[in-house]
Amino acid sequence: MNIKVVKVRTDKEMYDAVLEGNIPVLDSDKELYKILEEVGKSIDDDEIKYNLKTCKNIRFSKDLMLYVDGVKERSFRELYEFVEYYYRNEDMFKRDRHENKFRDVYLVFDFDEEKEKDTGTVKKLKEEFFDTIQQLIYLDIHMDVYTKGFLEKKRIVEEFKKERWKFEELVKKAIDEIDSLIANTKDTEEIKSTALENLHKIGELLYKLESEIKIAIFATKKTGKSMVVNGLIGEELAPTSLELPTPCNILFKPIEENKIIVRDEKEEREFTNAYEVKNYLKEKFEKVKEEGYRIPDIEISYPYNMYKTKKYMIYDTPGPDLATKEQSMGHSEVYKTALSNSDVAVFIIDYTKYAQQSEVDLLESIREEFKNRDMVLICAVNKIDQVFNDADSEKMPIRIADFIRAKYKSMGYRNIIVIPISAMTYFYMQKLANRFPEVKGEDFAGALERIKSIIKAKEEPQKEYKTYLAFIRNIAGSLETIYDIEVSYESIIKFSGFELFRRYVEQVVFSKAEVDRVYNVITKIGIHYNAIKNEIENRLNILKRHKSSIENLSKEIEEFEKEDLKDIKQEIESLIEELQGKEKELKKAVRSILKSSFKRAEKNSKEALKNNLKEIRDKFSNDDKYKDIISSRTTPDEFLEEFRESLLEVVENSLRSTGLEEHIKDGIDALLEEISKQNEDINKEIEDLINKLREKVLHLNKKAKEILYGEDKAIEEEFKDMLSLPIFKPEISLSEIESLIEIILEDYKNMSVDTFASNFREKVNMETKGFINWLRKLFFKEDIVRELKEYFGREFEEIKDKIEDIHENYIGELEDKLEEEIDKLNSEIEKHFKDFRGILDEYYKSSFSVIERVKEDAKREEKDKQRIIDMLERVYISVKPLKDRLEAIAQRQNLLEDKSKHGGKNNNAE
Repeated sequence: MNIKVVKVRTDKEMYDAVLEGNIPVLDSDKELYKILEEVGKSIDDDEIKYNLKTCKNIRFSKDLMLYVDGVKERSFRELYEFVEYYYRNEDMFKRDRHENKFRDVYLVFDFDEEKEKDTGTVKKLKEEFFDTIQQLIYLDIHMDVYTKGFLEKKRIVEEFKKERWKFEELVKKAIDEIDSLIANTKDTEEIKSTALENLHKIGELLYKLESEIKIAIFATKKTGKSMVVNGLIGEELAPTSLELPTPCNILFKPIEENKIIVRDEKEEREFTNAYEVKNYLKEKFEKVKEEGYRIPDIEISYPYNMYKTKKYMIYDTPGPDLATKEQSMGHSEVYKTALSNSDVAVFIIDYTKYAQQSEVDLLESIREEFKNRDMVLICAVNKIDQVFNDADSEKMPIRIADFIRAKYKSMGYRNIIVIPISAMTYFYMQKLANRFPEVKGEDFAGALERIKSIIKAKEEPQKEYKTYLAFIRNIAGSLETIYDIEVSYESIIKFSGFELFRRYVEQVVFSKAEVDRVYNVITKIGIHYNAIKNEIENRLNILKRHKSSIENLSKEIEEFEKEDLKDIKQEIESLIEELQGKEKELKKAVRSILKSSFKRAEKNSKEALKNNLKEIRDKFSNDDKYKDIISSRTTPDEFLEEFRESLLEVVENSLRSTGLEEHIKDGIDALLEEISKQNEDINKEIEDLINKLREKVLHLNKKAKEILYGEDKAIEEEFKDMLSLPIFKPEISLSEIESLIEIILEDYKNMSVDTFASNFREKVNMETKGFINWLRKLFFKEDIVRELKEYFGREFEEIKDKIEDIHENYIGELEDKLEEEIDKLNSEIEKHFKDFRGILDEYYKSSFSVIERVKEDAKREEKDKQRIIDMLERVYISVKPLKDRLEAIAQRQNLLEDKSKHGGKNNNAE
């Protein structure tokens, strides 16, 4: 009978196609489950419902390609085309009778989600991808479906796994080489640390590949989750009591040994069979239920070879329901921990209670985890055998699966596959078949009767096998009665749907999840390699630019030393010579000006003294003066006293009126004016020279600080004085010279009056003593006046000479004093010019010292940078083989790009 594939748009068209024994493909926007609900109401034949194969048509955005033995057979633009092709060429997809093997037939979606830029397009293509897988399940077409990008990843993964040991060697070698490098600076220590940190992370990634894939199985309570776990393991290790929910995460771990090990954080126990384990866990769980406390996660290692199952780990998680009843047990987050540590997620729901609120709440709570990791949700609708107990004939398995899938897609789960199963049917049938292989024979009914006899004869433990047998007999009876199916081991296993479910779980585990996990490791190796490479390249670029700047600075310093500093030194030497000349001129000017002033004052003083003495002589040569003595109107003592006082007064007045102070002061003013002019000229020359030097030095300082010291405040503070030359304006201090001149003038004043008066009175008393004695012996007669005048004249000349000698000595003393003061002034001038020369010399030396320091720092920094560059290049040489090996594996695909947006995801979406 030729089966036709027909497009239908309404429930009436689908109903007609089903009755005609054709395959209806719904080509409509309506949901498939809604059409099936209407069709189910019209079909009374349960056999037709059971054998119903239907799906919804999908129009692909990109080609769906069929490959046979690695060769592209043809492409399809809608699912209907493929389904029609499949049923017209069904033999092509079956076992090759000649070679006794399945042909390598698979479907490929022509897109690579990693290369697709538009996220909306990726979302649409992936939805088409999973919708296609689901429709094939509805059609009972069991075929691998991939994306083009996934196949490329798979090829890369296979190449990588062949050379994984080589990567481990390269990582170890790179760690040893880099670890041996001497890091004596902060920069080199950071380089080593970054490289080693990323290499150790690569090592950890490679090590983690040793661990098996983890499947997280989660559900609300009493959905038969533990029975699903047992079905996947092949033995009843997970307790399945209706009264005992799983109170913690249980990790089932496959091992090579033929024993079972149960461990938690407190103890480890070894068992010889599953029966002992089951009883141990039941006792543990009953205690938890009674006392209401939380127990730590449990790990159960089981002999997967003995149970003839695949090697992967399974997380049996506690349902979240208990969290609202017994808060102390803390179930609300436990299953999330298992989910975050797993590669594959399986959600179990109860066929009789599908899409209830507790399931919706659970899926809502973990939706972000699926979204962030882009995980596939495999949803098993368990207890499908309960369909026999449901009088509502519209509840067809396909309709239920499609309704649940539509419900969960509306919640945001796009990467979802729904498979109806009966875990208990499968597990009990397998338990019977393992103990009684004859049930796999042609006489299935006879085998069940024989098993019944054996159990009755108590040749087997009755409790378990009675349960197994009774349940399978009921299933067999229902299939035969309701669906008119010839009952056999194969028909019951097929009805359970568990083989399809396990096949798809294992396909996700060993194909998609394993490929994605390894590919993620490859990608992360590339990311960690890039972290090292980028760090090296960034630092190398900075270092080389910095080194180039330092080299340019060094050249500029050399040019400064050869040209600018040399020129400035010559200018300083010329200025020092000029200063020496200025000093001589100024000292000569001091002596010339002061001596000239003094000579003028001396001349005036002598002329004044001469004139004043003449006036005294004329006054006391008057005859009346002597007649008064003779006539006794004036005594000789009075005459003598008047003579003395007049002489002293006239001489003192003459000295005061010589203008000595004024002449000296005029000379001093001229001297100060000359010194000020000289000082201004010298200051200007020195200031110009120092500013010129300072400008050049500070230019180099600024450049050096930017290149060598940067923002290092400690260095800037340490060399603050050296790196910041002060603005300096040297000058001769006139205040000290002015103070010195004031002292000189005061000394002249004191010597002009006090010193002279004291000395002069003593001299006059001494010189006039004889004259007075003679006067006392005279006869006071008229005729002796003339003789007295003549004697006075003679004696006065002697007194005048004495007085002039005294005046000459006094002037000599003043001149000696002036010489002393001139020496003091010139000494002060000499000191200031010496300071000038010292300032220039020290400034030149400090500038030269700064330049030398900058030059030394530049050389040292250049060497330091070269050492770091050498180290970076050695690190790069050490890690480069990783890049070369990855590129060899990746070939056209650039895995060394920055894939941070993919690096943290578990991309098992295909």
